[in-house]
Amino acid sequence: MNINSLTEQSISIITEYYNNNLQPFFDCLDENILWIGPAEGQWIQGSDQLRQAWSNEEHNLRFTMSNITSTAITSGKSYCEIVLTYRVFTYYPDGKSLRHDQRLHYTWCERRIPGEDGAIQRVSRILLLHISNAFPYDTRDTIYPVHYTPVSTQEIQYSFDENRILIKGIDRSTYYLLVNTILWMESTDNGFHTIIHTKDSALSVVESLSVIGKKYPGFFIRIHSGYLVNPQYVYSLKRFQIELTDQTRLPVPQKKYTLIKKALEKWLALHNRASTP
Repeated sequence: MNINSLTEQSISIITEYYNNNLQPFFDCLDENILWIGPAEGQWIQGSDQLRQAWSNEEHNLRFTMSNITSTAITSGKSYCEIVLTYRVFTYYPDGKSLRHDQRLHYTWCERRIPGEDGAIQRVSRILLLHISNAFPYDTRDTIYPVHYTPVSTQEIQYSFDENRILIKGIDRSTYYLLVNTILWMESTDNGFHTIIHTKDSALSVVESLSVIGKKYPGFFIRIHSGYLVNPQYVYSLKRFQIELTDQTRLPVPQKKYTLIKKALEKWLALHNRASTP
């Protein structure tokens, strides 16, 4: 099975699901699907039973998601397993919200079904969908939550309407990253690969800096042969240096200072922001 295509489809299904569009999910159900939810008693088998369960649901909830990471566990000619991890926020009509760090395990299988013309077609169907929510982790624990206590963290809210990039990691993970969580990127491995620096991590990806810049024009500015920066996080620009809001300082070639300044001002004007000194 085409693991890249199924990874993108897996991501698309869950993002649409949390945008309250369930049809892409229903379109891919195997008739023998097993759905296991995160709560006690959430175990449904069979596509008809699953559709019936959802048809009885009514809610006024709204959801947003953080960056999504995909890991392909295993794949073969007629099956594929993919795990997605992400943070999802649930917003209630009374103004309250709830956060979950969620893991979603897909088992895809290949089925042969007759098309409208009677010819047999190969289609991908979801045979297993297992959702689990992670509880806060205590670094003193290795396996069992011996020291488990509730942990309060500062919440960051995300929007479905914001831009994202889809990119593969060197570790064979696939990242679906919100552009506004990316601060800067640096070239590595003699220009063949890239390290993406986000607000909370550094990700090694297979694509070069040049490929990323061409693939996602308008999101980042090339300040150096070895660096791309997200203009949203530029704090100051000097003749030999650019500083980001996290205090990262990156070199700026003197000969390119004027071009970079104009590119930054153009970006700021398009996004209606104040000019950077």
